Formats: sequence, structure tokens, C-alpha cells
Amino acid sequence: EEGPDRITVLLDTGAPVTRVDAQLDDIGGLKEVISADGDLHCLPCHLGDFGGMDGIYAARLKRN
Repeated sequence: EEGPDRITVLLDTGAPVTRVDAQLDDIGGLKEVISADGDLHCLPCHLGDFGGMDGIYAARLKRN
């Protein structure tokens, strides 16, 4: 399994990590690929004018 639900479970179990928001500079300014939780969540519809992109999810976590 992968995706945001896995990160939620990890954080809810008290893992010694903190979620760190993705920054626009990190992803070429594509605001639409940052989720409400601050994670990177690209979908095939993003950049449709350029042929789209692969779906991908990534969360940035920092060890406490």
C-alpha cells in the first residue's frame, strides 16, 4: 500500500517524524500538485497541455 493514508497511519501511531510541507520552489511552482496536507500529489491530468504526467504521491517527513 502507498499514498496519504499510509502517512496518516504512521503519524497517528506516534512515529518520531513530522510532516513537512512541499514548497513551490521544490516542484517548479506547480501549486496544483500540492495537497491540502502539504504533500506532493501529481495526477495524470496535471500538465495536460504538455501530455500529462504520471501519478505520484510523496510526503516529506522529518525525523524528530
